[in-house]
Amino acid sequence: RENVNRRARAEENRRGRTASGEITPGETACGRQRAGDSARGESVRETMAAFVVVLLGATSLATRLAPRLAVHADLRRASLVSMGGEPDPAIAETRRLLNDLWKSEVSTSGSVSPSLYGDANADQTTLGVRISRDSTITKLWAKEDWVYHMNQFRYFRHIVFWPRSTVVRALRPLIACLACWSVVVYRLQCSLPLQALALSASPLGLLLAFRVNAATARFGEARGQWGRAVLHARDAAAIINAMPTVPPATRAVCCRLLCCFGWAAKASLRGEDSLHQVLETLLPPAMAAWVDGRRKPTLGLLALLRQLTANTGATTAAAQGLSTCLSDLNACFGGMERLYSTPLSPTYMRHTTRGLLLWLAMMPAGLFGAGVPLMQTLVAVLATAYITLGIEEIGIQIEQPFDCLPLHGLAKALTLDVLDELCPKHPVPLEMLEAYVP
Repeated sequence: RENVNRRARAEENRRGRTASGEITPGETACGRQRAGDSARGESVRETMAAFVVVLLGATSLATRLAPRLAVHADLRRASLVSMGGEPDPAIAETRRLLNDLWKSEVSTSGSVSPSLYGDANADQTTLGVRISRDSTITKLWAKEDWVYHMNQFRYFRHIVFWPRSTVVRALRPLIACLACWSVVVYRLQCSLPLQALALSASPLGLLLAFRVNAATARFGEARGQWGRAVLHARDAAAIINAMPTVPPATRAVCCRLLCCFGWAAKASLRGEDSLHQVLETLLPPAMAAWVDGRRKPTLGLLALLRQLTANTGATTAAAQGLSTCLSDLNACFGGMERLYSTPLSPTYMRHTTRGLLLWLAMMPAGLFGAGVPLMQTLVAVLATAYITLGIEEIGIQIEQPFDCLPLHGLAKALTLDVLDELCPKHPVPLEMLEAYVP
């Protein structure tokens, strides 16, 4: 723009001088020719400058994409190498050790559970919470579980299995005490205005709603942490498998360490003492003893993974991706520990429980003052106690989410996903990929 304005001003000046007779027409023609040559030179310079800018941008883009392209190239080469032909002996040995793990007998809390790590119902036999005999959250659901859960006859099923309800079993002694208290109130003819019950009902409803919402949020966060742990472990296994410079023996050891991560997290969150048997089955004796001797074996497994993959000669992008996955695994376990070690406010729980009991204790007196007979009062008190105290009981059951989450199923899913990434059971034939991979 500046060049154009400068040429325009020069042309106007030249025309003015020509009109005034200061320069001759011949000199004007020569000036115009020189101006045209100058404009063409400036146009060439501008084109060259634009070309240099485009070239620098392309160079910068290629510099940023080169590591990613190298990772994809490594992935293609590793896929052809690791999935073609017979599996490496170290990888085959890893699969054999995991098969032994599924069949091993593992002791938990002083009792022996046969085939604990291969039993689909292991969570239901080792949990400290009461497990429902109907549909339950202590296992990973499949299609048949959802069909059963949403069946149109579920209302009849819920009524038939009502006596087996975990909430009924937990509240049975307290409901019996409230029934006896109602009889005593009627014997003593104690009465209260119903307005007293109505005024305290709204605050109690807010207390219950906040408690259940907070407990549900903890449960959802705990499940999310485990889901992210499975995802990051699978990503770490995929990145290790995409590193052609990693020897098969190192890859197999990394697979075993990642498989142990889920079981170590499960043992830490459940307070189980069976982790050493898993470590002894999968890891070399010295490595298993070192991990088991750590204050937090889960972090010891991550430390070994970092040491094994530190000097593999992988590309910068692959190394950074693996480091990010391991850091994310560490963050997931840290989030699980935070949920396990920090409950909701016990003072809030005690205040809610005392408020509910006080309100339920006042209810027979209010109904007696309104002239309600004893039998109708018993029905009203017991039904109200079951509903209100049942909400609080459900909050208690899910407040410690790792006692009701299917940690066995999640750890097994992590193990199988890592195993499929690093030690595939059925390698892909090379001839199937040669036509598509350059």
